[in-house]
Amino acid sequence: MKIKIFNLVRVELNNQTIAWSFPTFSQAREKMAEECKREFGVDIKGKDGFFECDDYSVWVGNDYVTICDGNTRKFEIIQTTTETYQMQVEAILDMVIKFSGACEKYRELIKDELLCYTEKDLPFYAEDIKHFVDSEFEERLSKRAAAKIVSGYDNDFQNEYFQVAADYLEGNRGLSVILAVINGEEDAIEDVKREINKEQGKHVFQTDYVWLWESTWFDGLNFEFNKVTKVFNHHDAAYMEMSREQAEVLEVFRGQYIGEDVESYEDKDGLFKVNVENNDDLWEGRISKIYIQD
Repeated sequence: MKIKIFNLVRVELNNQTIAWSFPTFSQAREKMAEECKREFGVDIKGKDGFFECDDYSVWVGNDYVTICDGNTRKFEIIQTTTETYQMQVEAILDMVIKFSGACEKYRELIKDELLCYTEKDLPFYAEDIKHFVDSEFEERLSKRAAAKIVSGYDNDFQNEYFQVAADYLEGNRGLSVILAVINGEEDAIEDVKREINKEQGKHVFQTDYVWLWESTWFDGLNFEFNKVTKVFNHHDAAYMEMSREQAEVLEVFRGQYIGEDVESYEDKDGLFKVNVENNDDLWEGRISKIYIQD
């Protein structure tokens, strides 16, 4: 459903803009009068047209005020329409961030989660929104985070510990930590795993790990299959070694394919690649986390 919104916009000569939104025109006009009085000492109530006040020249219309003392400021009321659904989403989003300022960095993630609900499933009033965030929405986010925590384990493990992780997150951790887990932040994920281990009194999750470094040449036109693996205690060390290896491989390809376009690729999931388009020769490197079993 669409509803009218009355936006009071304040613009200066240098285009610095401030805006307020109201559900009625009268509220927007009241705010316009309040701002004129507060900032410039100009009372526009009951005024229409042009008048002078102290050092200001003032023009007042039904939906605008222009104040000038050599530098022009203008207030204007602009009517727009918006979907109530979008207003609900933004109101809930603002309240989540108000609860925890640390959630601001996850604004788009929160919004994406809210957009999974239909309009009829989202509250509209402040008290209802608070209850929704504290119960329904936190539970949803906890389950999303729990799925991230148990991902990569077998089905039996996931069936046994998914709800354990969800209950721990909902009852013990703030929204910012839950969102960090959903966002795939390793430090947050490892911290939650350690705390669940403490709560359960056993090593539910393996938290000791190393970084496995794998360099693979695949059989092709000019190169033969060869695979080398190394283990590193720290990701940065593995990454530096892989970057060095990729640079060397790139030079080997360029030496073999003089004048050809050699592609070099790296993605956020730890995959590195060098190849020539439409050719079988391929090198791939990968850095992956390997947990140490008891």
